[in-house]
Amino acid sequence: KGELSGEGRILNIETFGADLGVARVSAEGLFKGSARDFDFAGKLRVGKFPAIGLRRLWPDGIEAKTKKWISENIQKGTVEDLRVGVKLSRTDKAGAPLALDAVDGSFRYSGLSVRYYKHLPPVTGVSGKAHFDDKALRFDIAKGKTADIDVGRTTVAITGFDQPKQALSVTGRVKGAMSDLLTVLDRPPLRFANKLGISPPTLKGRATATLTVDMRLLKTLTLDDVDIKAKAQIAGLFWRKGMFGLDVAKGGFALSVSKAGMRMTGKADLGGENARIDWQEVFGETKGPRRTFNISTVFEP
Repeated sequence: KGELSGEGRILNIETFGADLGVARVSAEGLFKGSARDFDFAGKLRVGKFPAIGLRRLWPDGIEAKTKKWISENIQKGTVEDLRVGVKLSRTDKAGAPLALDAVDGSFRYSGLSVRYYKHLPPVTGVSGKAHFDDKALRFDIAKGKTADIDVGRTTVAITGFDQPKQALSVTGRVKGAMSDLLTVLDRPPLRFANKLGISPPTLKGRATATLTVDMRLLKTLTLDDVDIKAKAQIAGLFWRKGMFGLDVAKGGFALSVSKAGMRMTGKADLGGENARIDWQEVFGETKGPRRTFNISTVFEP
């Protein structure tokens, strides 16, 4: 339904509907000009459809990098209430391309499987909301799971679609077994467990952590391209022969870690005796000691 005016140069599209097979689409907009010289501003709305259908619904020629990232990294799950606002223009000049003046959209999702970075396991069962424009794609995750780790409220932003290289930023909360969390943090290029000389399967206990990661999405990534920080509360830690050949048991610790180093403070049974432990580790270059333990305990004969 629409109205044509201005001697055929203005088309006001009040309602337009189509069944594309993947989903039902509705649209509205205002077209001014001719096929060779025009301005168009409109809104598109799509109902519920499989997430894999995003690549089919995304118009060719509009934000190709965003479409490419979605096509390569979002699998499974359901998308609903996709809304897109777009402004397009073309000038009556020889060889002038179609100009994308603005794009802005959002959608809700559930049960998604998303791979944000090739060296990290995908996040599955993801539900929440997303927003995108011509520069970035942002996920506000309500819940999800990765490698048996529960993902709580988390924000994931992929930025730089208007630049040669994109960047990834993650801020969120995770909880799970210490061995699972450390296994993820030991993937390249981080290798935190390797730096600490810890084999993740030797640890028992659970942790709740707040994680912040900023990285450039490059084919070859080094630690210099990643900024990572985490703070965690650890409960029920057991680490066989973890310190000085002694078992660490019933541990409760506060942990903070970054590229520069790590600090873990708390209490545990060390070799069967109650101890207060402060462990500091330096990962980068240092003139002082790389590893420092401050331990207070009483060993009874």
